[in-house]
Amino acid sequence: MKKTLFIIMVVLAFIGMSIHGALAKKIVIKFSYVTAPTSVKGMSAQKFKDLAEKYTDRAVDVQLFPTGQLYPDDTKAIQALRSGAIQMICPSTAKYTGLFPEFQIFDLPYLFLTTDMTQEAMTSPEIGQKLFVMLKKKGMLGLAVWANAFRQVGNNVRPIKSLKDYKGIKIRVQKSKPFIKMFRYVGANPTPMPWGEVHTALEQKTIDAIEPTFNAWESQKLYELVKHMTETRHTFTGYFLATNAKFWEGLSEEVRAQLEKAMDEVTRWQWDFSKKWDLKALEKIKASGLVEIYHPTEERYAKWGESFKPVTMKFADVVGKDLLDAVYRLQAKYK
Repeated sequence: MKKTLFIIMVVLAFIGMSIHGALAKKIVIKFSYVTAPTSVKGMSAQKFKDLAEKYTDRAVDVQLFPTGQLYPDDTKAIQALRSGAIQMICPSTAKYTGLFPEFQIFDLPYLFLTTDMTQEAMTSPEIGQKLFVMLKKKGMLGLAVWANAFRQVGNNVRPIKSLKDYKGIKIRVQKSKPFIKMFRYVGANPTPMPWGEVHTALEQKTIDAIEPTFNAWESQKLYELVKHMTETRHTFTGYFLATNAKFWEGLSEEVRAQLEKAMDEVTRWQWDFSKKWDLKALEKIKASGLVEIYHPTEERYAKWGESFKPVTMKFADVVGKDLLDAVYRLQAKYK
C-alpha cells in the first residue's frame, strides 16, 4: 500500500513538474530589421521588447536581430515572416510593394508634405488602414505604423540645388518602382541595393549617392562618406510593423492583449520621438563640419512637387485613383 502511494506521489510530482515546465516555457518573438540598434527603428524595437516582456511578466522573450543579422534585405524578412521562421518585422512601406502595388502610394515624390500629414495618412481609414488590412491576404497581420522621417540626398558629385543637378549621379535606392522612376526622371542613375551593402558601396565609390533619413545618415556615420547633402524631403519613410497571422492568432487572449498594450504605448511615443531624433541627428551632422548641407526654400519644395507630378500620375492606375484622391484631399489641408 505504502509502495503504491509512493509511486502515485512520484507520478503526480512528475506531472506537476511537466505542467510547470510547459507553463514556464517562454513565447519567443524573433524581431528582424535591417537598421542599427541606435537607429529610430532600433530604439523603438528595444522599447517594445522592454514593455512586452514587462507586461507579459516575462512570458514573452522578444529577441532583436538588428542590422540585417538574419536577413540583409527586408524583402527576404517578409518571406521569412510569412513562412513562420520569424515572428515580427518592421519594413518600410516600400518593401511591401512587391506583394501589394498599392503601397507605392507612400513612395511617390513630394506627395506627403509634413510629418503630421504623413501620420494622419498612414492611420486614415481611407489611406493607410485601407492598405493595412491587405497584409492578411498573404498570411500577415499589421500591428502598428511607425515613423522614421523624410529622406534626404547626399552625394560625392555636386550639391543638389536644382533638379538638373541630379544628372548622371548614380544613387542607391530601395527596390521600388516609384524611387527608380523618380530619380531616372531627373537624369540620375538609380541603383537598387540592399541597405546592408550601402556603406561599402559608398566607400568603394560604386555609387555616388544615397537618400536615407538624417537619423540613418547619422546613426551609421554615413555622412562621413559624402561631400554634399541636400534636405530634399522627397518622400517620407514609414514602417508597417507586421507579424505572422497564424502565430499571433495562436497566442492566448491574455498574452495578445498585453502585447497590443505594449505596441500601442510604443507607437504613441514613437512618432514624436522619431521627429525629435531626426532633428537631433541633423544637428550632429552639422556640428561635425564634414559635409555641406543645402536647405531649399518652401517655394523650391512646392516647385519640385509640381515638377514631379508626371511621375506620380504614371502610378495613378497602380495605386488606385480613390487612394490618390484621398491623399490629395489631405494634402490640401496641410498646404
